[in-house]
Amino acid sequence: MTVTVFWPEQIPLPLRQGYVLEPKPNVDRTEVEVGPARARRRSTQTPVEVTVVWELTQWQLTLFQGFYKHKAREGAAWFGMPLLTTLGLATCEVQFKGKLQQPKQRGDLWLVNGTLLVREIPELDEAGYDLLLTEDPSVLYAAIDGLDAAVNGLPRLPYFWQWS
Repeated sequence: MTVTVFWPEQIPLPLRQGYVLEPKPNVDRTEVEVGPARARRRSTQTPVEVTVVWELTQWQLTLFQGFYKHKAREGAAWFGMPLLTTLGLATCEVQFKGKLQQPKQRGDLWLVNGTLLVREIPELDEAGYDLLLTEDPSVLYAAIDGLDAAVNGLPRLPYFWQWS
């Protein structure tokens, strides 16, 4: 990751509600007179749009607006941010896409809707894919938990317990 600016811990991550990962098409197809269409990948890196909603207190909204203006440069700068992926919570290189919607007040909280452009979502590589096809998932999880406990001294919690 080449970014030097990261999402501040004082601002919560987006809500799971309304969270949508939308990969952009990465294949060009050319119709031919005879036979199937020819297809080719445009690139090895497929950008992904993520629709997000933040639920913020007044103080967090103030911090959010400051981060958006000064660090994210109103959507022009890339920054590192933890996002929920199919592999769990991972820090991704992201950028605000388009203009954020005006914050809407709901009780004591503020809702901010927006779209993030993610440079690359972490995914299984081919070796990991082949491993998951051939191994028992319960054995793999037990090995991961055992390694995590040995390194950190604590049992590992499932990712959905770590992010609210």
